[in-house]
Amino acid sequence: MANDMPLATITDPARAEILATAAEALGRLAPDLPPDSVAFLVALHDAVPTAELAQDSPEAIAAAAASLMSFALQRMPGQASVRVLPPSLGQGSQAVAEIVTDDMPFLVDSVLATLVLRGRGVRRLLHPVLGVRRSADGRFAALDAGGAAESMMRVTLGPAMAGLSASATATDDVSALAAALARTMAEVRLAVSQFEPMLALLRVAETELAAVAGAEEAAAFLRWMAEDNFVLLGHRRLTLSADGAIGIAPEENLGLLSDAALPVFDVLRDLAAVPPVVRAALHAPLPPITVAKANMRATVHRPQHADVVMTRLYAVDGSVTGLRLFYGLFAAGAYNRN
Repeated sequence: MANDMPLATITDPARAEILATAAEALGRLAPDLPPDSVAFLVALHDAVPTAELAQDSPEAIAAAAASLMSFALQRMPGQASVRVLPPSLGQGSQAVAEIVTDDMPFLVDSVLATLVLRGRGVRRLLHPVLGVRRSADGRFAALDAGGAAESMMRVTLGPAMAGLSASATATDDVSALAAALARTMAEVRLAVSQFEPMLALLRVAETELAAVAGAEEAAAFLRWMAEDNFVLLGHRRLTLSADGAIGIAPEENLGLLSDAALPVFDVLRDLAAVPPVVRAALHAPLPPITVAKANMRATVHRPQHADVVMTRLYAVDGSVTGLRLFYGLFAAGAYNRN
């Protein structure tokens, strides 16, 4: 069985006894787990109040740790491992989602957002962030505070609830739910990994508008956005030609807008068939900046329709040559400010 050193650090006698009994159950249930299994069990339940933990059987506490740790034994860095376990005799009466991935911002919020959009409630969320050492082929070596930070999530799903989307259904099968969570993890990674280039383009847009007469306030607004007032999730640059043609600069499709097929607005789904009135509005020189709501809900951070901030690009003669679309969410605190 794993060593008991982690239990010695627990100062609450009642909690120590609960976890010691669970550790013994873990040794019986999963004797082949690595030596760090008791430390994993303790860390997994660290945020659960002792009174709540006391309501669980030692076997249930041990089973939760054994399940997630077994799942975490193999994972290549840069990839998310996701699975949804259906209710079963050993698992309990509720389905459970398990996720192991590199730690990064927005993970928990995005998982909860995805579950809300799928009409699924949450009974319990366990989420330790642990330092992990792995071999070159992704095998678990040890828990190590100096290792790479990994986010470990075990989400016990509660009763189904009304979803926020037409696609939400209380009868989602586990494979569909696992696929939705896997997509969300990929989108979080995409948004986080490309945040710096998107922020750089936001500052470029500020410089572009600062050089336009009468657009000083718009430039100041972009500067305010860059001061942690806007969660950048995607960027796209549209090109506008003198003959009215609309195109996409593929090298500037970033974050959640990396896929050029993602339209942001339904009216831009087919750029060759944009209605004349919309085409004329895009070519209009004013206003230099526009804020609108996207047709799709964000699955990263918060489950609401994303905000789109559009800035115009001008030629020397003042004609509009393109548009930048910054896709994301205004920070919650921004709604309480002037």
